[in-house]
Amino acid sequence: MSLNIGDRIYHDRYRIDGLLGQGGMGAVYKGWDFNLEIPVAIKENLELSPEAQKQFNREASMLARLAHPNLPRVTDYFTLLDQGQYLVMDYIEGEDLKSMLDRLGHLPEDQVLTWIGQITDALEFLHNQDPPIIHRDIKPGNIRIRPNGRASLVDFGIAKFYDPKKATTMGAKAVTPGYSPPEQYGGGLTDRRSDVYALGATLYHLLTGKEPPESVHRMVRIAEMPPPRQLNEEISPQTEQAILKSTEVATDRRFQTIDELRSALNLRVDPGSGTPETVNPKATIVLNSAELSAETGGQTRSTGPAVARPSLPLPPPEAAPAPSQPLPPQSAAPSASKPARFPIWALIAGLAVACLAILAIGGLVISQIGKKAEATPTMMAEVAPTATQPLSVPVSATPLPSPQASATLAETPTATALPEPVAPGSYNTIGGLLSPDGQLIRGVEAKDHFAYLLTRKGALYVYDLSGLSKDQPYTAYNTPLAKLQIQNGNGLIRNGDYLYVYGNAGFQVVDIQQPDKPVLKNSLKDLVALNAVLSDHYLALLGEGLIIVYDVQTPVAPHEIAKIVSAKGVSNFAGAVYQDMLYVSEFVLTAGGKSSGEKTAGESVKGLLKVYDFSKPEDLKEIQRIDPGEVAYQLRVVDDTLLRCNVNDLEVWELSQKDYPRYVSSDTVEARNCVVDRGNIIANGAIFSVKDGRLLPLQTFDPNAGQVDSVLQSESFPYSSVVANDYVLLAQPGKVLILAGQ
Repeated sequence: MSLNIGDRIYHDRYRIDGLLGQGGMGAVYKGWDFNLEIPVAIKENLELSPEAQKQFNREASMLARLAHPNLPRVTDYFTLLDQGQYLVMDYIEGEDLKSMLDRLGHLPEDQVLTWIGQITDALEFLHNQDPPIIHRDIKPGNIRIRPNGRASLVDFGIAKFYDPKKATTMGAKAVTPGYSPPEQYGGGLTDRRSDVYALGATLYHLLTGKEPPESVHRMVRIAEMPPPRQLNEEISPQTEQAILKSTEVATDRRFQTIDELRSALNLRVDPGSGTPETVNPKATIVLNSAELSAETGGQTRSTGPAVARPSLPLPPPEAAPAPSQPLPPQSAAPSASKPARFPIWALIAGLAVACLAILAIGGLVISQIGKKAEATPTMMAEVAPTATQPLSVPVSATPLPSPQASATLAETPTATALPEPVAPGSYNTIGGLLSPDGQLIRGVEAKDHFAYLLTRKGALYVYDLSGLSKDQPYTAYNTPLAKLQIQNGNGLIRNGDYLYVYGNAGFQVVDIQQPDKPVLKNSLKDLVALNAVLSDHYLALLGEGLIIVYDVQTPVAPHEIAKIVSAKGVSNFAGAVYQDMLYVSEFVLTAGGKSSGEKTAGESVKGLLKVYDFSKPEDLKEIQRIDPGEVAYQLRVVDDTLLRCNVNDLEVWELSQKDYPRYVSSDTVEARNCVVDRGNIIANGAIFSVKDGRLLPLQTFDPNAGQVDSVLQSESFPYSSVVANDYVLLAQPGKVLILAGQ
């Protein structure tokens, strides 16, 4: 129950004057202290379990004894029976760095390091307590700049006293996506290095203007964090290296203390004030956009005299993801008859095709991945987004300049379809679709002689392929007819005259009745979608932590009919339908597992194959789960055979007993993306057929033919490809390869 804003007095002392922030664990209120006659911030925690109550009383009493110029004082704490626990702190006037980022994009290095230096001093003060205090929620929104120009680290809502023998306690399990390190996502150990990661991630955002990806996404290569200087070349190499080391996903590769990070940033502590400064202080506090552009060079980082600035109004509330309610974990899955192999998730920096291995972190349990985790309420308001939000006004595609057609590309679009299929045999590599903006490609679809290329940034490009010839030499197509900018960038699938484009913002419906003029028609924002399966008039969106089934009989207006929420730590990577069964490939993070006979401390990665009864999609039910040991990026069906397309191999599973697939064989090939063309299985560099449960190699080809940016080859993700008659459009990170069957 929330506190009432108005005249009611709580704890015989406090009046609630307004709501500053809202989150799943409680809220932050602005109040008035009648005893001291000062404004205060009152942090609410709605966790009322006996364990949480005991922890709150112990930690609040310790926090109340702390005093530091860059921390708010905790002046009081109390509990309201059957309602919540409340921590009373100084109300810090000023503007937080999140709202400053929203105004200015990114901030200059000298000014940022001045503030970060003050925050490192506060953190070292906390870490040097006995026992050490770990803040656990460092982010731009929790760093406020007072009117005198000094930085304060606020919000002790999930602070935790460090005990090396205990995992994260009940009342301190919240995470903030982008800033929380992997060990904070579950029952693992958080320590000083957890704050090092969060401060490094905060520094990354402040200097680049780009929010860092979730740490658990980086672990499994769902997302990558570009080097800071790639986004802002004005960042010094020294600071970039400090950020990269701070944000290592493995705790033993980070700076081990805040002092190490401070030294790497060339900051030192002034013996007189205890505040970090640089060797040659001369910088001033910069407070507005005009001043922010001045004097950003050199290595001067000072906490010297502050320039006063007027107080700024708080920005309007921001949208924050609504927490989902995951189901409890189910029983362990039976192992399939597939022989054990060493897992392919070994993370090796510098290889063009990165394998995905999770670095062991002692005692870590990843409680959730990809889900926008329950955000900690901060001094800034956070509100939950609405669920399904149809767009009221269609958005038309932006026509691009008339393309300069390649020698084999028709000058003007025609109504002719692609050539009729020919007998399968060998394939020629005849071309590649290139993204004009150089972004990673997520997938491709086709209608008539038009191809639709999707990039990770949500750009949908339209290409005219009416001039294709199966005998042509390799031709690069890099001049699209049109571009439609949308929100999603994980993949796409076609349903007649409509494309469903899915990604981190749910999915969107694009009208392609005029194939060269796509129009955005509808947008549904209810999950992070990684893949999709279309069967008859049902669409199954596979996402992080859940599966949602839509009735798409009216393609422009999908209607949700079923939802399954997965256990924590689960992402649904791929799916396929065979008869009345839906097969789903899951990615699962577990703790303390063993991999191929080798003991590993901390977390391990495995892939599950789940079978759902799809005879009544509105009543979707799991009926079987199998543990193949590896994660499949795509699932395909050929006759009565299920293919699991993995990073390093292609597996054959027999479906004579459709509710319990049986492993038969596999072949070594890079197959995270595979597609079926008239019984032939095309992976990244090899083509197979299946006979009697065995893969028969037919042909190899060069997957790197033509132009491709090698930097883009390291990302691991399920790419969506398509077959258009006897042309195969095989999506890759840097291009879409066009193969022609002969």
